[in-house]
Amino acid sequence: MTSEVLPNLLSLQEAVNAALAKLDVEDFAARVWKNDPTLWTTDPTAQAQLAGRLGWLDLPDTMQSRGPDLLELAQSIKDEGYKHIVLLCLDNSSLGGVVLWQSLGNVSGYPELVVVDATEPGFSLRQDHPFDYETTIFVISSVTGSPDRLPALVECFERVSAVRGEQAGENFIAITNPGTALERVGRERKFREVYLNPPGIGGLYLALSYSGLVPAALAGYNVREMLSRAAIMAEECLKPGLDNPGLHLGCILGSAAMQDRRRIRLILPPSVESFKLWVNQLLAGSLGRALDPVPPGFDGLTVADEDCLFVSLQVNGQKDSQSEELLKQLEEASHPVVRLRLQDLSDLTAEFFRWQFAILVAAAVLEINPFD
Repeated sequence: MTSEVLPNLLSLQEAVNAALAKLDVEDFAARVWKNDPTLWTTDPTAQAQLAGRLGWLDLPDTMQSRGPDLLELAQSIKDEGYKHIVLLCLDNSSLGGVVLWQSLGNVSGYPELVVVDATEPGFSLRQDHPFDYETTIFVISSVTGSPDRLPALVECFERVSAVRGEQAGENFIAITNPGTALERVGRERKFREVYLNPPGIGGLYLALSYSGLVPAALAGYNVREMLSRAAIMAEECLKPGLDNPGLHLGCILGSAAMQDRRRIRLILPPSVESFKLWVNQLLAGSLGRALDPVPPGFDGLTVADEDCLFVSLQVNGQKDSQSEELLKQLEEASHPVVRLRLQDLSDLTAEFFRWQFAILVAAAVLEINPFD
């Protein structure tokens, strides 16, 4: 297994066991992989809308075959002397790539990855973004690729054209869905690459697609190894009961909410602090309740927080005495605590898959539609 679930659930244990047993009887895990929408709704209209929304389940497998091409692209950009990779975020589809970048940092010898949030209305690359446009690759990621998201791209292209002329398209890579305005612009302006994700997958479920992996590969990360870790997690999420890490975590999340522990507090070491950004949006968008992250320095968190489930991410070989002391205090105060242990930071891709699967499970326990 790439990463472990080490729960100390106390008062939640009975409810979690019951949820696991119920879902096993219903053959839940196998039906998820069969894209069975009846797991979350009895409404025929809603079931039809769910069709195709689980395409992300296949991403660890399908993207492994794309790994060599992505690494070849990264090598060519490195060899051509580009200095920066600017990830121009037009929506939340690239948030997984942002988490990887903030956790792993820049790799020596590869272009420096810079993330620019272009979601704000009226965004413009002004003096606060003084890039050398000749030696910068712009990666534009947008699920919808709609025209109202493109002014920032047009501005970038005009600035690059001023120094690169007809070769300006070589400095651009687009990641979007088939048939979008962004795809059309990328083709017309002869972008270096236009990557198309499978349609019908929500932005926050694209962490293991081109949206997350292209910027990771260009920054020098070993995306083949990352996809291998995610594929192992995907295989484990086919299993029943406690052998299924996504099913187990989902039953914990759902059971905690059923017992009025609706706030999930992540306890993270500094190296993976950004993971909460992605999880927060995933929980809010799929279950309708936001994550309550641990503030810097753990200010405001006490053992008296009776409405919380505490979840920690721990990386083998990285000591975090402050987090460990807090976890011990919480367990001694009889709080339910879940420890997710990562072999190393490449396991973050496995965590993306685990949490996505767990959201489906928690939604079933709570009897809600995670895609509504």
